[in-house]
Amino acid sequence: MTGGPTLLDGLVATARTHPDRVAVRDTTGAESYGDLVGRASALAERLVADGLRPGDRVAVASTHSRAAVRAYVAVLLAGGAYVPIDASLPQERRQLLAEVARVATHLDPAGEAITTLRGGAVPVSRRSDDVAYVIHTSGSTGVPKAVQMEHRNLLTTIHGMDERAPVPDGYVGTWWASPGFDAAAWEIWSVLARGGTLVVVGAEDRLEPGRFFATLTRERVASCFLPPLFVPDFVDAVETAPERFASLRRILVGAEPIQLGLLQRAVRAADDLQIVNGYGPAEASVFCTLYDVPRSDGDPAGRAPVGTALPGVRVTLEDVDEDGVGEIVIHGGGVARGYLGDDPGGFGISDDGRHYATGDLGRLDAAGDLVFSGRRDRQLKIRGFRIEAGEIEAALLALDEVQVAVVGTREIDRVGQAVVAYVVLTGPLTLRQVRARLGDRLPYYALPSGIVRLDRVPETINNKIDHTRLDALPLDPEPVDELPADSDDELSRLVADEVAGGLGAGSAIAAGITSLGAARLARRIRTVLGRDVSAEQVLRARSGDDLRHTVENAPPVDEADRPEDLDLPLSFDAQLTGMWFHEQLLGRSDAYRQALAFRLGDDIDPAALAETVVRVLARHAVFTAEVVDVDGVPSYALGRQPTCPVEAVDVPLADAVGRLAAVVSADGDLWRASVLVTPDVGPVLAVVWHHLVIDYWTVRQLLQEVGLDHDTPALARASDGAGLAIELAGRRRRERQLVDDGVVADRVRELLVDAAAWPSVPSGRSARAEVRVEVEAAAYRRARRVASRGRYTEAEALLAIVERSLCEAWSSPAVPYGLAVGDRATMDDATVAGCFVDTVLLVARPRTDGSDPVASCAAALRRALAPATRVPLALAVQGLRGEDPGGQITPPGCFVALEERPRLVLGGVEQERIDVPAGREDFGFTLFLSAEEDGCGGVVRFDDLPEQRAAAEALAEALASLSSTTPDGEAEEQWS
Repeated sequence: MTGGPTLLDGLVATARTHPDRVAVRDTTGAESYGDLVGRASALAERLVADGLRPGDRVAVASTHSRAAVRAYVAVLLAGGAYVPIDASLPQERRQLLAEVARVATHLDPAGEAITTLRGGAVPVSRRSDDVAYVIHTSGSTGVPKAVQMEHRNLLTTIHGMDERAPVPDGYVGTWWASPGFDAAAWEIWSVLARGGTLVVVGAEDRLEPGRFFATLTRERVASCFLPPLFVPDFVDAVETAPERFASLRRILVGAEPIQLGLLQRAVRAADDLQIVNGYGPAEASVFCTLYDVPRSDGDPAGRAPVGTALPGVRVTLEDVDEDGVGEIVIHGGGVARGYLGDDPGGFGISDDGRHYATGDLGRLDAAGDLVFSGRRDRQLKIRGFRIEAGEIEAALLALDEVQVAVVGTREIDRVGQAVVAYVVLTGPLTLRQVRARLGDRLPYYALPSGIVRLDRVPETINNKIDHTRLDALPLDPEPVDELPADSDDELSRLVADEVAGGLGAGSAIAAGITSLGAARLARRIRTVLGRDVSAEQVLRARSGDDLRHTVENAPPVDEADRPEDLDLPLSFDAQLTGMWFHEQLLGRSDAYRQALAFRLGDDIDPAALAETVVRVLARHAVFTAEVVDVDGVPSYALGRQPTCPVEAVDVPLADAVGRLAAVVSADGDLWRASVLVTPDVGPVLAVVWHHLVIDYWTVRQLLQEVGLDHDTPALARASDGAGLAIELAGRRRRERQLVDDGVVADRVRELLVDAAAWPSVPSGRSARAEVRVEVEAAAYRRARRVASRGRYTEAEALLAIVERSLCEAWSSPAVPYGLAVGDRATMDDATVAGCFVDTVLLVARPRTDGSDPVASCAAALRRALAPATRVPLALAVQGLRGEDPGGQITPPGCFVALEERPRLVLGGVEQERIDVPAGREDFGFTLFLSAEEDGCGGVVRFDDLPEQRAAAEALAEALASLSSTTPDGEAEEQWS
């Protein structure tokens, strides 16, 4: 390559120096740098042999896949420019985009089929200022514009981001954005240019926040683009379990205005995470300014600023008014070559090179950061995509029945910001017909979600369209005819429930649906109707008839995957069944019962808080459950009404909580909540629960939801139990698969390698005792430094310390223990199903050969947590007993929980937690550790027997004196 750097330089260099490093991974497999460049080179040779000339544009039918990435690389290697066209768009739309881009060739990566459509290409040499790709943006004339992006344009953005928000070479990044969305270019090439691994996010994982977050955790992602819709869920997830995102170093947000305070909560929750809010049109290489979100400062309730210009870019405000608001104009290396064709648009040439007048308005805040202030024209922004109102109007006017068309946006309940069409008609036309007939001309996000019929368009005194009056007009109430609002059809009811309000039940699909709504609706269709429909299929449905056709032609859900009728009791999985039987053997006990209490501030209304608690509980089916015995099989029966009374009591708080706890058991109430007004503490929110309904890990999420709902009450919509049924069915299916595939047997054999050395942990029905523990400060700091390098998580580094200390405490080279692990970030109807946290069995086997003390611990933990080899505690114990019919093996008696303390925040103020008697842990010897910024400590709870007390005291001493017990060489070389 000559003539300056190109996007290919870093990729080709990595292929030479690290050919076996994974370049791209998708749901079907992985491809190394050597294979990627080798296969792309072969495809490039075919393109050239078929007549591709330097500078030719190649339309690539793009899906989220390794094949698409390979095609992009091949086009660049051949000296061309690729044009990503979303393969899921209607054929007419794809053809229009190809014509606008004046492509010479079409390439289908799935089969690597090349179709030559010669014409209009101008040969150029390979240089940094060659066009690398062409991206489409909306055009006011009704025809999209094709933006020519040079190699150097995107490199300016990539290098600027790396300077402002650095990540290590070889990092893992994701590709989430739609292929035709400009952010996809940054996602792909920012990783490959640095020799990293690009994780292509699967179709279903793109639509559900929880699944996307699970991808971030599983793949140990360091950098990602976070779509605006996912931001609130991510904030909840990272506040609840920051250790899940320990590998994340930077997140790019943007595309839509986002509240600053929301982003600041995420930054405060994750020590090593940098969140940057980006701004920029497609014409300026994805983003041209960045705002580094601070932990505090700024206006938390306001929009996040978009910051300052990247290196190599200059941003000015032109035609500034008296309020300091002006048009944003971008100058410098990130500005594209221009549109294909004769329309210069906002592009121009000045003394310092190209510039682009965006049409966006902005101002500078007191800190000198740019703040986005809207548009000066009628360009719309829907779900992160920019589209000209004129393009939609032109498509509407092409319909014979439309005489006049004006397009605007409106916030529609459960749909979000959506397109609304105001039309004067010459004949009858429904919203359904509009969306169906425009579906081949417009992308799905630009289809009108509402329609208003007018006799004439209202005007201002200056004879201009009065958009204020248009926005005040009610949307047409008539439902779409194929899904009438009063239909008894089951699909209609499911759709109406998901998109309640706004346009009425019948217009639900015609109004469009958010990605999160599509995921929920697909899940309910699979459960209730038994048809295997994906969220992406729901999202692509253009009408109710389209969705009905999809559902009717979808294959049936495997009976093993489909839960029972929701009217019947829901059978437990192995873990819940084990808990239930254990409690039956113990009799009515506190083995699985726990409690929390929070003193309420003077400004908290007890009655209002109680209403909030009831409202939150009603959203989750499991809080309406009681346990029933169906022919010896424990199951959930649903339908109990959650309550949270406000009670004045005449006994101390501990006694009052004891009264609540007395009725909580597997054969009684599973959950009790009450606002107690006590003589010794005052008003207190007290909750007592059984592990069959929730656990200590996820009660944090419940309290967070209570706090959020208390401050901003959300829709009080009761669950019908569909998600709970799906969750339990999925667990039972996974358990059967683990046994059938031999995974349980293999895991048990791994655990039993050194069973002869396992210590005996005595247990009995003695009183419980506890010893406070603190991890030696220097050792904890070393663990955090190890984690900060991105190779290990903080939990893995901390667990290595714990394992060494456990072995010292029990004077054994191998100590089996249970570890609480959770991979759930949010509490929705599908995930609150009994005990959230799995317990996996591990064996502490600290290395004594001077090698990395974290490596073996991390490897064992990752194997235990991998979906294909993750064996729940109940199955592991069954397997151990099967291998030891004579009872010679000492069963694991130790348990470790690395956790954060539950918090209740109301009105922005954290409520004081009050210690109340907690339940008894199932394991006789349990270590609870909580990691905070200033240190790590906790408590060991144990049966008050001499052997256990001695071990607890020895464990406390070992954790407190790690520096003295760690060899100097290992401390310096492995931990420093």
